[in-house]
Amino acid sequence: MAAIVLLTDAEARGDLALTRTQGEAIDGIVAAGRRRDDELFEGIDRLNTDHGESPPFSTSREEWDEREAFAVGMLDPGQRNRLRALQLQSLGFFALFDADLQKELGLGPAQVAALERADDAHDARRSEAMAALFPRTTKANMERAFARLREQGEAETLAILTPEQRKAYRKRLGKPLKTTTDFGLMRV
Repeated sequence: MAAIVLLTDAEARGDLALTRTQGEAIDGIVAAGRRRDDELFEGIDRLNTDHGESPPFSTSREEWDEREAFAVGMLDPGQRNRLRALQLQSLGFFALFDADLQKELGLGPAQVAALERADDAHDARRSEAMAALFPRTTKANMERAFARLREQGEAETLAILTPEQRKAYRKRLGKPLKTTTDFGLMRV
């Protein structure tokens, strides 16, 4: 999950122990970004209406990256390290596909290939579950099915790691963030 998204979550902000000055600065960055995004999308709507085409989004992505870098730059090293752990937590077992984390854990090429195979199998199971459940089920049933898929995917991917790598992985994630924000559907 993007750092700036986590920095807007109340529980994450509390976990990071942001100072008032940091919080106000980050809020200002986010507000300015939202205003800029609104202007961008209004421009896209006008272009689509007038000319039937959209401009490239590279400028918006560059601006997003700059805003995020500035927000993260407001944090001290300990906060930045914890934010990275929260980002990895928000990804669930998909964090193991992060190249920096793979390097940090010392994953070899055979392990990375095994992770990719496990991910392919997980994708197939997720597609089967979606086809079987959607649209004839309730949100609660979908959440239970996705929770089972996440548990299975996590077990399969963690089994690829050595015991030392699993220990280092858990240590890197740190203590779980207690949040009411539902990031779960993003990491099914």
